[in-house]
Amino acid sequence: MPRRDNQPTTPSPLTKPSSSKPLSKCKTYSGGSNRSEYVSPVHNKLPRGKSGSGSGSRTGSSRGEKSKITEVDLSDTESLCRSLWNSDKCPCNNSLDSWLIDCSNCKQYWHLDCVTLYGLDDADINKLVKWRCPFCYVAPVSTSQFTQDDSCLTCRNTRTLRDANHAFEVAAAASHIKNTAANNEDDLTSHSSAIASENAMKCIESEFKQLSDRCNHMFHDVSKNVAKLETEITKFISQPLATSSTIETHSVLLQRISDQLETISKKQANTAPTAQRPSHPVPSAGAFEAPPPPPPTTAKHHQKSNDGLLHEFIDEHMSTSIIGLLQASDFKSENGRSTVSFGEPYTYTGSKSSRNATTSFPDVLQPVVDKINALQKDLFYSNHPDLKKHENRHPAPLINSCLVNRYTGPESFLPSHSDNEITIHPESSIFTLSLGQPATVKFSGIDQEPEPANDTEITPGHRSLYHMTRKSQDFFKHAIDKGSIADGTRYSLTFRCVSWKNRNSTCIIGDSNTGMLNFGTNKRSTFGELMPGQKYWAPCIRDIKPESCISFSNVVILCGINDVKKSEVNSQEDIRNLGNSLINKIKQIKQLNPKCYVSVCPLLPTKSRELNQKVNFFNCVLASKVASMGPGVQCVEGFHGFAEHDGTLVGSLSKTLDRHGGLDILHLNPYGARVLAGLIKRCIFFRLNKGVDRRRGPSSRVNGRLYSSVSGGPPPASQWGGRDGCQV
Repeated sequence: MPRRDNQPTTPSPLTKPSSSKPLSKCKTYSGGSNRSEYVSPVHNKLPRGKSGSGSGSRTGSSRGEKSKITEVDLSDTESLCRSLWNSDKCPCNNSLDSWLIDCSNCKQYWHLDCVTLYGLDDADINKLVKWRCPFCYVAPVSTSQFTQDDSCLTCRNTRTLRDANHAFEVAAAASHIKNTAANNEDDLTSHSSAIASENAMKCIESEFKQLSDRCNHMFHDVSKNVAKLETEITKFISQPLATSSTIETHSVLLQRISDQLETISKKQANTAPTAQRPSHPVPSAGAFEAPPPPPPTTAKHHQKSNDGLLHEFIDEHMSTSIIGLLQASDFKSENGRSTVSFGEPYTYTGSKSSRNATTSFPDVLQPVVDKINALQKDLFYSNHPDLKKHENRHPAPLINSCLVNRYTGPESFLPSHSDNEITIHPESSIFTLSLGQPATVKFSGIDQEPEPANDTEITPGHRSLYHMTRKSQDFFKHAIDKGSIADGTRYSLTFRCVSWKNRNSTCIIGDSNTGMLNFGTNKRSTFGELMPGQKYWAPCIRDIKPESCISFSNVVILCGINDVKKSEVNSQEDIRNLGNSLINKIKQIKQLNPKCYVSVCPLLPTKSRELNQKVNFFNCVLASKVASMGPGVQCVEGFHGFAEHDGTLVGSLSKTLDRHGGLDILHLNPYGARVLAGLIKRCIFFRLNKGVDRRRGPSSRVNGRLYSSVSGGPPPASQWGGRDGCQV
């Protein structure tokens, strides 16, 4: 906004006292010359009086009176630079009877005459949408170089201030480059030492190979001597009697062979390579050509074929009501029995059961369902005691489907099978209530069982209940043979927790950076109802339990930073061993759950450059090994967005202090956790939808923003719903 220069005309500490007469000349500042020249006629004109309207009052000399201009000491560069901070005064440090206009960029005020805006009134000034002062304006083309010195005091001061600013910027840039070079000097030195160690190791290996070739040649000669000895021994045995000279010859030959073998053994012991690998992990051309990891230890599932039999689970009155309901139901004939279903539909290979118009249970079955749900809740929280205190966020699975099998006479049977459909909740149990005639149910291990399980059998009677876990169905099957049911009718009611959304069930195994990832139905603070699942805590690689991944469709792993940051992990070989340990865990998971898809997250960058070197090497080893494992195992992409240009963790996505008040170099903040959840969810749904995001088409966006711009800073809290948001 323009304003009048209404400050009193007082001498500035940067100027000399003004004279009583206006200057007719000013010293020239060009190449140190002492020549002088008359001031430009335009700059020597009197102030124009009121040249615009606006706020402020008119002070200084009246119309027609010449303004008093003081001469500036150009040798005092430091004082001139300090004057830049007074943005309310024109850099000329004089009070002129002129309008002041402020810069759109730096907000520095200037006299209209000092910036050659002659003849503008207040209406013209207010029409300026954008104006940049001489400090901020940069010409789009090269400016002309005047051969004649400028005698204008304002132009000369402006050039001096600009040159001083440029000098300070150059000095600051030079200081930054010097500090950067000093910081990187140690890294370059350590890298050079590591490369030298690698070269020395290659030379030693080359020499050892040459010595091995020589030893092989010597062994070849020894073999010839042994063959010769065998021939002579054969001749000796064929002779009826050996003379003393022959025996002596053989003794000499045997002694010579023994000496040669001893000499070769000593040379091999002395030429064995003793050099150590470099202690600092530095990637090299052959850094990832490590020998394959040892075969993983056979994983144990510790599952039982069934969890026991409960006699008289319901009373006789309730059983009579249920049998009356079933006798009036429309059964469909299947292989060896007939079926009917209630509640949510449950489909399997060869299913022909009828479906009711409603997914709710009949009133007769509801008390049984409530009783089974109470048992289901106790079983779920006994397996997950840490979730019991958060029942609202982690509710137990609820029974919503009932399939009834009807057996009539000894010819009825149930083919051998397992209830391993992916629509069944992976953490639920399967309950079977028997009514009527008893039957013998046989359990046996399936082909994927590492060690054949002992066949077991139970005989549930009238009103009894037995149950199995969904996880056990991946290792055991059950059947009812012909002839195991006497004359009469038997009903078996099997209750399950089913949903088509369980096709995308996900198990996340990770360290503390997965702590804010939540499963649930809230679209803003959880993964949403289309991605049900369970989290398992694994701070280190050894804490990963492959058995917890059984029956899930997807497995996500984010683990290893607590292993890599240990002080005893200080060489490439140590990091390779950690990578092999994680790969072995993945192989055990695939052994127990061959149908699952494993998504491996690279390690997140940290705020420590030294630790990031080990993290980057671990990620390279992990990526090369995951790529060789074939389909079913993949790396989660997009983690490069968590790193700044120097490779450290982005500040806007990470915590500043840890819970103890110290500097936190590892952990994500709520917004960073939300970005992590978006990458995991995108990876899983891209695989499920064959690489296409069906909601937006092929996209690289997270929460509606390009992922390349996510690291620029979090949006307002009102846009992402809360501190634990996880939804894409």
